[in-house]
Amino acid sequence: MTNRIFKVGQTREQGSFLPPRIEDYVAPDNPVRAIEAYVCALDLAALGFRHAGGDGGAGQPPYDPADLLKLYLYGYLNQVRSSRRLEREAGRNVELIWLLRGLVPGYRTIGNFRKDNRNALKAANRDFVMLARDLDLLGGDLVAIDGAFFHGDASKASIVPRWRPTTRQRRRSRNQRSRRARALQRSLRRCWRNVRGPKPIWRSWRIAARHSCRAQMAMPGC
Repeated sequence: MTNRIFKVGQTREQGSFLPPRIEDYVAPDNPVRAIEAYVCALDLAALGFRHAGGDGGAGQPPYDPADLLKLYLYGYLNQVRSSRRLEREAGRNVELIWLLRGLVPGYRTIGNFRKDNRNALKAANRDFVMLARDLDLLGGDLVAIDGAFFHGDASKASIVPRWRPTTRQRRRSRNQRSRRARALQRSLRRCWRNVRGPKPIWRSWRIAARHSCRAQMAMPGC
């Protein structure tokens, strides 16, 4: 019994009744052929991809990281980011059937590939940019800035996020208010000792001063 390292798809040249060959459904200038050529030229082990060039251990053989990288790049080029959508497209999209040779990875496998190879994917993207620069496909003369679209009736509050204080800032602000209130109470006590006049007027003044203290408002003349 042959010990398989990775899952192996069907041969693209294998003849069948319907369709005759999956190769006939992919044009020579199809972008998936560029994805195939680029991924095959990469050294996945040097980039840090998991299970690249090694045995996956006992049990069911893992998917080749090259096939999962092809699926990731195809989804990136065609704006398909969801792992579940990529799983569906791998089973019905003729281009992906050709690219993956009939393999249909599950959405958990696709999600784990992204999670476990985050740094390797960044390295692959960096390698692609360097390749485009070496081929003189990047001149560096034009800088593109991404934009945003807003509704015509959008208000400033709906566009600019509201600032929310942290727990430490709320505690600090509460302590500052307490210190201001205590200082105001001390100043009011000093003012009460110097108040002269009829008792009803003094009592109404004291009630008003107490409300002012609660509202943390400074009283003139104290």
